[in-house]
Amino acid sequence: RTFDGVDDQVAFGSEAAIDDLAAFTACALVRITGNVTDERQILNKMNSSFNGAMYISATGGGGNNNKIFSLIGGSSSAYSETTVDILAVNTWKVIVTTWGGGAGSDLIHIYSCTLGGTIAEASYTGSPVWMTGRASDAAATLRIGTRDPLDATFFAGGIAECALWNRVLSADELAALGRGFAPAFFPNGRVFYSKVDGRSSPELNYAGTTHGTLTGTTYLEHPPMIYPARMGTMKTGGVAGSSFKAAWARGSNAVIGAGAR
Repeated sequence: RTFDGVDDQVAFGSEAAIDDLAAFTACALVRITGNVTDERQILNKMNSSFNGAMYISATGGGGNNNKIFSLIGGSSSAYSETTVDILAVNTWKVIVTTWGGGAGSDLIHIYSCTLGGTIAEASYTGSPVWMTGRASDAAATLRIGTRDPLDATFFAGGIAECALWNRVLSADELAALGRGFAPAFFPNGRVFYSKVDGRSSPELNYAGTTHGTLTGTTYLEHPPMIYPARMGTMKTGGVAGSSFKAAWARGSNAVIGAGAR
């Protein structure tokens, strides 16, 4: 889907599985249509008191544009911000953030690559900081394209393949995401997954029961992805094995296409 940067968003509400994740991996495919010169939200679960998580967000300013940052709110918030030009105009980028969940030691890690490439950890602006006194996000709405409060942080551009896991994915799994394997291949610990392909309203959540209510957005040709052939069976708890290798070993389970095709 394309988001207009004015008021477009997809709101998935909240459910217990996505509240206060003790550890996480977050993933999104992101395609900007112009340089990001201030804060723009991509995948967010934060209430109007700014309690919660900015899982994947973009920022820029003063010529230092197209950066990614991630934040977990607390009395002292965990925060990591990349150097410039992680995002690129009219280019699909795979963005992944991970956090081990520990207070006082664990840092948020940010990974990226052009879709189909080799994913790698980003370089950071300054030193990432860890979190103390975490603030609960249980009352917050999971949103794609903005945050609560609904302010000037609406994202402009394309967003697809958004997912959350309650664990840190392995190096092999991260590498597969970079190469274009969809989050559907990794059901273990996956608590949220939407292709954001613009083919349904509400937008489907393949890992939960709360689907996405649309405000605006327009159809955008989905980036080419590799999906399990039996997409309907690739849900949390529904398939034995969690790694890319385990999924591939089940045989005849990968198709390449745009969106749901």
